[in-house]
Amino acid sequence: MPVPGEPRLAVELGVSKGTARRALNALLADGTLYSVLGKGTFVGVPNDTKRAENQASTD
Repeated sequence: MPVPGEPRLAVELGVSKGTARRALNALLADGTLYSVLGKGTFVGVPNDTKRAENQASTD
């Protein structure tokens, strides 16, 4: 399930859209969230990254 967009977060949290955008960007930058073009923004590590880490640990 994707994270709500900036406008919805802004309304639900009672902040400006700019503040919601900065918060989302900070969470994207530190890896807490990841974005998939055309699908949305999600919490956690993308499956491709998990697969790569598991592959590296078994090599």
